Amino acid sequence: MTFCTHSPLEHLPACASSEVVHLNTFVPSPSNPSNRPASDVCSSGTTKKENSYSFAENLTREIHGNNDPIIPWQLQSILEYNGGAVVAMVGKNCVAIASDLRYGVQAQTVACNFPKVHKMSDRLFVGLSGLATDIQTLEQLLRFRLNLYKLREERDIKPETFSALLSHILYEKRFGPYFVEPLVAGLRAEDNTPFISGMDLIGAPVFAKDFVVAGTCAANLYGLCESFFKPDLEPEQLFEVLSQSLLASVDRDALSGWGAVVHVITPDGVTSRTLKARQD
Repeated sequence: MTFCTHSPLEHLPACASSEVVHLNTFVPSPSNPSNRPASDVCSSGTTKKENSYSFAENLTREIHGNNDPIIPWQLQSILEYNGGAVVAMVGKNCVAIASDLRYGVQAQTVACNFPKVHKMSDRLFVGLSGLATDIQTLEQLLRFRLNLYKLREERDIKPETFSALLSHILYEKRFGPYFVEPLVAGLRAEDNTPFISGMDLIGAPVFAKDFVVAGTCAANLYGLCESFFKPDLEPEQLFEVLSQSLLASVDRDALSGWGAVVHVITPDGVTSRTLKARQD
């Protein structure tokens, strides 16, 4: 029986032998010109820290330098791609819902005539913020389902029933969801009491007695609505409070604004008004 007297590293490929070294050993080679510790160098010549980044992050660091922070578009949510703001608020036997008019692609403004609030019946509105293509798809699907409901039941749908229908539609698509955050606002036909609700992109609902918000400036809307809201507001007071809350919020958000539309629903009908806003 013969025994090999050579070092085991001599029988390994060159790329493998350069990997199996002591932690404090440096490997000066063309693939490691900076003499980094071999434990931090892969066979491709990049460091383990660089390999932990995505392709886009590595590309950004090659262009701008390794110490630059990740640019914002790499961390942006798909719900923020087109921007938008929607808010609904209750009053005394009335309810109001409003949205901005901006349609954009990230920081680029494309149009200023894209409302996110849609009329479902004489006393029922839905606001949809999120990805513009999914907003249009979901709005068309809701109209189709409402037409079927009206043909079968021969009456308008109740706000609570519509909210449940919308929640079920979203949850049905939970594994490939619509990227929208809906708000529902309406008046109950039997006693003219207001109803509002909001939900996330898979249909988990929240029912409120004061206001609900959604969109890229939701944090701003929460603070301002909490400051301005008062119970039992009359329709004109409700319009003023909702308008000031929305305009002040979108002025502090680069992805929403460029005008707004407000719908105030009362037992006598719906009053819709368009607001001017900053254009920058």
